Amino acid sequence: NGTTGGNCAYGGGAGGGSGGGIRIACGKITGTGYIYAYGGNGTNQAPTAGGGGRVAIYYADIAGFDQTHITVRGGLTREGSAGTIYLKDSAQTYGEVIIDNDGYYSPQATLFKTSLTDFKKLITRDWGRLSVVSTDRAAFTVAEPVLIANSGTLTLNSGVTMSVTNA
Repeated sequence: NGTTGGNCAYGGGAGGGSGGGIRIACGKITGTGYIYAYGGNGTNQAPTAGGGGRVAIYYADIAGFDQTHITVRGGLTREGSAGTIYLKDSAQTYGEVIIDNDGYYSPQATLFKTSLTDFKKLITRDWGRLSVVSTDRAAFTVAEPVLIANSGTLTLNSGVTMSVTNA
């Protein structure tokens, strides 16, 4: 029922730092606490805030935990991009990727830099903006329909192929 995470501090004249990364591998995750990796804030003198961090949770049972309590928003004041949440059920072949900026507007996109090529779900929501560039990931597959909600966006740049197998 506690909280784990990190807020990156303002990085001086260079802007805010990124939210860092959290990896949790567990059998069962329960409680009412929060897991977060926030980017550091920017200022009027700094070029931008830091991007949100990365949270990856590998689990066998997450039913007793409110997944909206996992947040990876970018820093505020000169808005930073959203981070990424990766949830992987040990009973599933592929995990799900969530890009969520916790309802804070940001013109900055999160780049899809991963070695993974297959996902169970892809969700962009609450001002999370995902941009896929062919030099980072030229092709990938999502097993379930992609969800884009609450001002989330997904941009597939030139040369990118996304396949949805159970649309």
